[in-house]
Amino acid sequence: MRKRFCVNCGTDISDKRIDALYCREACRKYFKRHGPRAQNISNPLPALPSALPIIRPDKGGQVRTPTVSPPPRNYSRSNAGSDLAQTVRDIYRKGGDLGEALLGGALVAAGGILEEKIRRQLIPPLPKVKQNVADTSREPEKKPDKPKPLKMRTAQQIKEKEAATPIPLPDEWQDFLGSVVRPFKMLVWGIPGSGKSTFVLKLLDVLNATGPTLYISAEEPTDSTTLNSRIRRTMQSPERTLIIERLPITVQEWIQVGWDEEGNELRQAIAFDSLTALHLTPFDYTKMFERLLDEKIAGLSWEEAFTIYILARDVSLIWITHAYKDGKEYRGDSSWAYEADIVVKCEQGQAITLKNRFGEAGRSLQVY
Repeated sequence: MRKRFCVNCGTDISDKRIDALYCREACRKYFKRHGPRAQNISNPLPALPSALPIIRPDKGGQVRTPTVSPPPRNYSRSNAGSDLAQTVRDIYRKGGDLGEALLGGALVAAGGILEEKIRRQLIPPLPKVKQNVADTSREPEKKPDKPKPLKMRTAQQIKEKEAATPIPLPDEWQDFLGSVVRPFKMLVWGIPGSGKSTFVLKLLDVLNATGPTLYISAEEPTDSTTLNSRIRRTMQSPERTLIIERLPITVQEWIQVGWDEEGNELRQAIAFDSLTALHLTPFDYTKMFERLLDEKIAGLSWEEAFTIYILARDVSLIWITHAYKDGKEYRGDSSWAYEADIVVKCEQGQAITLKNRFGEAGRSLQVY
């Protein structure tokens, strides 16, 4: 039997397994890190980068077809020709005949090629990461609001300024609201059926004597039977009130509904029925006209820009919202009450002022 020696130190390893290359584990580690320790070895075998076929002789000492162990996953099998030649050489040196060596080498090469193809299909390559590319997943930063111009006036200048003229109202409404001036903001709330819409329509009919008004009926369509009967009961001059079903969006829509063509004048009050149906918040409403002017100012004529400016700063606003089931608080943002000059609660057909900057709070008015 041909002698075999340790690849690292040259020690005789003929008594070990036929596929053994080292005399001990320390030699294997040393050879892997530093190369062979012995300078003159009679038949050194090179270190194999891949697993070799395990050759086991039978009882008669004959070497049969070897079994092939799978190559390690971290070893690339792109060069199948070198694997075949190396495996044939190693098996032939270990005592196998040429036919068995060729068969074992072919199995190793074919297995490596097949494993590499399957691995590429099952494990897709990682996507390339682009460098220095802006992150588009983040939301664009919002531009800060433009600061208002700094206005400076002395107390004497404010005192000498002529006071606004109160809106002429009937005696009943004068006692209820006080000396109301334009533009005012009013919040009306209550449970369903308490008389909120009826109260607002009566108020718009009173204001129609001094100028046209607008009523946004988001909860009831214009062809509603309930709205028809309510207008018949409450309004004496319904031709002065324009009723629409949704909130205007564009500048052209606001000009169309905010300008009374028959009277050739702007509407003096807008009623929103209701804040819940229109999905309005105090911040959204205060910024609505400013956004329209900022985005469309380049395409507006002087008359259109002036109309939007007047609608935003010289029109009275009446907001309607619902109450919770217990009727103690209204639904929506609490800022509505702070923004409003007058807060009115409707309860069982009676309107009560909870807050009034133009008169006394706690006054009541019979709605129906």
